Amino acid sequence: MGCLRSRVERQKWNEMMPAEKMKVLDLCKLRKQKLEAIIAKKKAQQDSQLSD
Repeated sequence: MGCLRSRVERQKWNEMMPAEKMKVLDLCKLRKQKLEAIIAKKKAQQDSQLSD
């Protein structure tokens, strides 16, 4: 899944202040939750297609 930081976030990471890094990490948590929800939805759809 990767670190979920954007290209710009990765490039500017060493220049960021700690508060900016924390904001990026919070965004990464949200991105991870969104991806997990999408994966779970796709899995549920696949499971329902198999049971049909």
